[in-house]
Amino acid sequence: MPIRRVSELMNAEVRTLRPEWTLREAERFLAEHRIAGAPVVDARGRLLGVVSQSDLVRGRARPPSTAAVGAFFTDVDEYREIGALPADEALILVEQLMTRELVAIGPDASPAEAARVMRRHRVHRLLVTEHGELRGVLSPFDLLRALEDGA
Repeated sequence: MPIRRVSELMNAEVRTLRPEWTLREAERFLAEHRIAGAPVVDARGRLLGVVSQSDLVRGRARPPSTAAVGAFFTDVDEYREIGALPADEALILVEQLMTRELVAIGPDASPAEAARVMRRHRVHRLLVTEHGELRGVLSPFDLLRALEDGA
């Protein structure tokens, strides 16, 4: 029987990150769960963004400044350049690294529509939401599995 809906393919057991976690905690979490990225949710479970391994690598390669992470502030001109120094990785939070532009699809969408959305937005994970709530995540591998199974 062909798969007709995203909800039949998605991973409903979504691992999520918290915005207050550090870069190091996020790296450990992704490695521990063997995933390449995850949605970021607040304490109430509200979807805030997405973090991928690429975001974490970028955070290490080009860390935000000490001023951007709130570790240094001055209104004295001679010290402003100190605030431009790279922040220590222990101060870099998921919230500062996450992608806030969310690409989502509904659970009743077709696998073909999901593939079009992924390609158009150039994303490797599609958030499946319903009434603003996260229901699952769909990856290109989920779509390939559907093809193998004769969707």
